[in-house]
Amino acid sequence: KEYNPLVSFIVVYTMIFFNGCCFTAVVPSVPFYLQELGAPPSFLGWVVSFYSLGQIIGSPTAGWLTARMPSKQLLTISSTLGLLSSALYAVAPMYFFVLLSRLLTGISAGMEFATELTFIAKNTTQKERTTYLATVTAVNVLGFIMGPALGTLLALLNMNIFGYVVDQYNGPGWLLAAMFLVDLFLVRFLFEDSELPEELVQELPVAVEDGESKALETEKVELLAKKQEGNGATSSYGATDASQEEVMLDEDNGEGPPSLPLVLSLIFVQFTVMSGFSVLETITSPLANEYFGWDVLKCNLLFTAGGFVSLLAYVVFVVASKWVQDRWLVVYALVLCTIGFMLAIAWQQLGWVPEWMNSFLPSYLHRFVAGYFVMNAGFMTGRPVTFALYSKLIASKYQGTYLGFMVAGGSAARTLGPFAAVALYYGIEQTGVNLLALFGTVALFHLACLVLVCIQWSRLLPGQTKD
Repeated sequence: KEYNPLVSFIVVYTMIFFNGCCFTAVVPSVPFYLQELGAPPSFLGWVVSFYSLGQIIGSPTAGWLTARMPSKQLLTISSTLGLLSSALYAVAPMYFFVLLSRLLTGISAGMEFATELTFIAKNTTQKERTTYLATVTAVNVLGFIMGPALGTLLALLNMNIFGYVVDQYNGPGWLLAAMFLVDLFLVRFLFEDSELPEELVQELPVAVEDGESKALETEKVELLAKKQEGNGATSSYGATDASQEEVMLDEDNGEGPPSLPLVLSLIFVQFTVMSGFSVLETITSPLANEYFGWDVLKCNLLFTAGGFVSLLAYVVFVVASKWVQDRWLVVYALVLCTIGFMLAIAWQQLGWVPEWMNSFLPSYLHRFVAGYFVMNAGFMTGRPVTFALYSKLIASKYQGTYLGFMVAGGSAARTLGPFAAVALYYGIEQTGVNLLALFGTVALFHLACLVLVCIQWSRLLPGQTKD
């Protein structure tokens, strides 16, 4: 049979797009849905965290099974699980079923994405792989944007089908169920397992079994692919001069493990950026509803606009990285995030803030929206550049172990961040003080990261990582 994986690649990219929608289509409306089902406010943290926890379970499961089962079978299993869990979300009679649904959907998404990355690795040469994986990132980001955009349309929906009401609360569940149904159809009737001839493919050391979130998995695979390209090509993120490139190419010649303080500093930076974003995505809808009286429609519009800002920030980052060193981009991202979280604090509602200061501040609505966009831009820069810099500073023979540490930090942030957000926002009853405690703490963490980056500044260049 002639080797022609084009149709299978189209199927894979379609599924990656839907995968990107799985999280963001639900997040803006899930607090309202839980409220409709009578859930306590603190339950929101569990629901948001359990999706990430599901990915942590699903990714290593698929990573282990890819060597034992065809990709078609794995994608069939993941799509079926996603279809059933999304339907469960839509018809949930109690809020505990929403929790179970998001856990199972996360498992499905983790399994599916790990399998898709493995398929791409098996069907591309070293030279092609960078382009294909860069496309994965673009398609995934597009899915992140379209999730809340489609949620905006669903917020206008109120249909009665044979006595069953499809509305803005359960609509996202049916949307995801429809996407997984399309996935299942494409996999069963169009997707075919294939693999390039062995002489054309060098195995890509993709550690998809470590439970990383979708975006981070993509970034990690892309970085490793670029690091392995022929003719001494290095990672595309961050400008380097000729002497640095020479050091990077020679990094395996007797270089020992990287400096532990450097490793811990960058893991802490990644943890902080990821936890900050998980706090933001968890608490934005409840905050907007309480302070501004926004409904599901307006929250979806905000998330959609934030997605477009993230896409623009990512494009700017890719262009700037050709001339700007990674360490400067890390500083830029941390400064953006710090400013964004400071803007999101309701200063006017703090009794100890001087009146003259309040008179100069714009309304809280305008400041929060501006801060939300700034934080999205900072995250979309900070996440990939921190991972890229971390990868560059580690010799190839240590990549597997140390990248696993970085991934664990990001996974922990995505899982713990929602709990912290809910605990501080709802646990502190005084209005304004809860936002100061929440966003102020995250801002202080980002400032601490800036201090760590300054301390490690001279080591944040390839070839400068030894103790």
